Amino acid sequence: MKKFVSFLAVTLLFLASTALGEETIPARYVSLLQSWNAATGEELHLNILEYWTASDTDSSGHFTPDHMPLNIRFGGSTNELIADKENWDLAIVSSKEVDLQALADEQIICHDEYNPQDPFALHQWLLSEDMQALLPKDLLMIYYVYVYDYDAQTDDATFLICQDDKNSQKDYSRNPENFAAEIMRMRSADAARSLEGMNQANAWTEEKLLAADSVNATGGMRPIDAWTVDKLIANAEDWDAAIIMTDRGETLETLDAAGLLFDFSTNPYFPSRTSIRPYESDCGNNYCELANGIFSADGRMIGIPCVECIQEDADTEGMLIINAKSPYLERAQAYAVHLMESKDLIWTAEN
Repeated sequence: MKKFVSFLAVTLLFLASTALGEETIPARYVSLLQSWNAATGEELHLNILEYWTASDTDSSGHFTPDHMPLNIRFGGSTNELIADKENWDLAIVSSKEVDLQALADEQIICHDEYNPQDPFALHQWLLSEDMQALLPKDLLMIYYVYVYDYDAQTDDATFLICQDDKNSQKDYSRNPENFAAEIMRMRSADAARSLEGMNQANAWTEEKLLAADSVNATGGMRPIDAWTVDKLIANAEDWDAAIIMTDRGETLETLDAAGLLFDFSTNPYFPSRTSIRPYESDCGNNYCELANGIFSADGRMIGIPCVECIQEDADTEGMLIINAKSPYLERAQAYAVHLMESKDLIWTAEN
């Protein structure tokens, strides 16, 4: 009887493995899947769509596999990715198996004109020199590759590679970069810091979230797991910088009272900046002027307006803040300088 039970167990295991053969995913990628409560690439795709649906009630009908298809490939060599390019949009692979420069030379990786404030460019700027050395070399282009994690013992990183849909014979556009960004967002603070030296949060004040909730009745986006002021305070050890969306004129007194707002005026770069109207030209524009800083009652520069907005959204303000209690304060300051230099460059380019 025991032999029969053992035989049955082995048989069932074999059948299960055979049935799921197409979904077999190397163990190194399991934690990435688990962060989205997924066991397969398609479950990962669907769970991200479900998150977007919950965040945007007005456009929920858009977040479907038909409207936003995505084929995810786990693992593969450079030659295999090239040969199989028709069957994947986002490749999650080992740095030991692929040569990004070879993929770039074959026009496999999605790319665009270099823009220093592009999310991929900012991520890649934060990487160590060793990681940057693995990226495609092109001073004029930015290639859509994220580095998800890195194992120092094996000298092995995990790449998220977005394929250029111009390679595809399909008659619809795909946007693997949007899915890749969500996957990166779900990393832990420790994981982000181990690669980038700091962790940035995207936050909303309670007033702004309430406004988004009211907008959602007729349209609008409200991140269902947004960092709030209370979350920033309760989890002060998990963030080093943040871009926080507020109603114009909000003073962030609660964060300041908790001692979490770094005084930008102690860094000589920030007081040297002036107010700016993004993309101003002789033809005029509809963008609001951004002050060089947001100040506390006692004159400290506690925030930097960093999100351009048009006159129709004049009540909205997005500002950069740095966690004054962060053990990665020096890195966060360097990133803040780079971010604002990048934005000022782009905002004044038309002049």
